[in-house]
Amino acid sequence: MNIKIANRLVELRKKHNLSQEELASKLGVSRQAVSKWERAESSPDTDNLISLAKLYNKSLDELLLNDENTSDIKENSQNEKDTVIIINSDNNDDQKYNKTNFWLDFPYTILIVIIFFITGLVWDLWHIAWTFFITIPIYYSLIRAIKYKNIYYFTYPVFVVFIYLLASLIWDLWGKLWIIFITIPLYYGIIRAVRKSRKQIGI
Repeated sequence: MNIKIANRLVELRKKHNLSQEELASKLGVSRQAVSKWERAESSPDTDNLISLAKLYNKSLDELLLNDENTSDIKENSQNEKDTVIIINSDNNDDQKYNKTNFWLDFPYTILIVIIFFITGLVWDLWHIAWTFFITIPIYYSLIRAIKYKNIYYFTYPVFVVFIYLLASLIWDLWGKLWIIFITIPLYYGIIRAVRKSRKQIGI
């Protein structure tokens, strides 16, 4: 990929105040893919080029600087696909990224319904079993956070509520366990601080 195009992609991303993780999330690709585009190690395929152009409100010509560079991208698009396959076979992070598609399709909701009825009918724990439904958004948010490598996808407040309710129902800790809610602002404060520091160093 032409280094001028790579630099152009970096320039446009920073102009729109996006980190590599945020851009990857919007495009539905891994952060490693965005990083390789910006280092001129690989080229975005046609679909991603169109998505980038729409995101930055640019024409493809404007995105790629000139017609010569556009033809260069088209010529390399097939080779780029083969390269991605090779990279995925050797890169553990990319393998994990692809495997998350399986867990997103996994019928977790149905599993929770089954567990709910088994817990209630077999052990008569209906007053506890209903809390299992809270794990549904927790589960899918965790998988998305892993897939897009963006911790903001994880519904940490819902996770805290689940722990609070479950522990309080089992051990009657209603008046003591409230302190765990303090971890919610701490959690997001740490994330924001980390993301801010990463933006400052251009990651």
